[in-house]
Amino acid sequence: MSAVAADPPEASLLDTSLLDAVIREAGRHRRADLQARLARERTRLTATSCQVVVVGEFKKGKSSLVNALLNLQVCAVDPIGATMVPTMIQHAPARTETVIDQSAGCGVEIGVPNELLASGLIIVDTPGVNGGLTDARAAATLRAVSDADAVVFVSDASQEYTEPELAFLRGAAQHCPVVVCALTKIDFYPEWRRILDLDRGHLHRVGIAAPVFPLSAPLRDHGLHADVPEVDAESGYPAFAGHIRSELVEQCRARARRDADEAARDALAQIMAELVVERAARADPAVRNTLRLRLEAAQARAHTMTTAAARWQRILRDGNTQLERRVDDDLNQRLQAVTGEFRKRVAISDDLVQGWDELRAWLCEQANRELMAHRTMLRAEAAALAEQVARRLPDRRSSHQRPTRDPRDDVAGLAGLAGLAGLADVGTAGG
Repeated sequence: MSAVAADPPEASLLDTSLLDAVIREAGRHRRADLQARLARERTRLTATSCQVVVVGEFKKGKSSLVNALLNLQVCAVDPIGATMVPTMIQHAPARTETVIDQSAGCGVEIGVPNELLASGLIIVDTPGVNGGLTDARAAATLRAVSDADAVVFVSDASQEYTEPELAFLRGAAQHCPVVVCALTKIDFYPEWRRILDLDRGHLHRVGIAAPVFPLSAPLRDHGLHADVPEVDAESGYPAFAGHIRSELVEQCRARARRDADEAARDALAQIMAELVVERAARADPAVRNTLRLRLEAAQARAHTMTTAAARWQRILRDGNTQLERRVDDDLNQRLQAVTGEFRKRVAISDDLVQGWDELRAWLCEQANRELMAHRTMLRAEAAALAEQVARRLPDRRSSHQRPTRDPRDDVAGLAGLAGLAGLADVGTAGG
């Protein structure tokens, strides 16, 4: 059974009919500013994706998992050709492969036609880490995790989670709260059910609420190529793929839809408010002067808010300067502390050659932990600055507010409102 090629990307885009309708309405009322804002929201909506980073220790089956999930040979699975740099796999009409920053060896982007990827999924296969946070590559992997929408942690059925794996998992969960676990090679280890129960117990113990999917790549391959659905189902991959599509990809798409709907609702509110004000002015000429004065005052406030001297601009500028200084100081202090402790350990070591592996592991673990803490501090400081700036903006909404009803109701009612008192052409007529 060959890989399923998806329809052209346009066929899988999120519905843009609401934004298109509001954009047309904004144009009819000569609101180029709203049109531009909604056009940006439309671009974000149609470009919505869900980036899932696959992590785990070396030789646990990460690349085999990606290949089996997509039913494609996109990742090397032998020890010699194992993943050495992050590999991003996304949908493309035809297969492409691009090395990103080849001089630094930063990563590879692969495009392939695939139905699951066409739904908006982007998979990042990362290099294996040996010993969790004691591996020098752990920091780079956790950096990829912090930019992801979800993380898939891969371990095999040869043994239960080790303490280094759990420490790495805790670090990953701090930077990306959406975690899915995969237990690979269940076809090779008869005791996999016992390992599955133990792993679930460990996750509960450390406070990570993540589902664990037992998987077999050979069963997946046989089930698909022999066209035996029962064997494919036994591999665990159909359930795994269904979870990724419904719980990860669809959640990203739902967030994008909510953001687009909120932008459309805000634009409609502005257009409808203008219609109501215009209607009141036509019905009572005495209020026109008052409305004109209010408009001039609002324009003056808007101009003040956009100048470099605006209060929020000064807060942002000063806050950025202070944030840069605090970030530099924090990182320097953390690295100096690790360096100082490392020198002490070297100084008191009786046999540096014999103890080097242990010392190296300690150094990597401490450095990775401090870098994780530093990134957490950076995010918290940036969020605090954003909140401080937002408090200076007028008519601020809290970030958790969402429309309580469908904005499409406003689209349907806009024409009726505009038609009151002959206002269907308000905003389009020259007067």
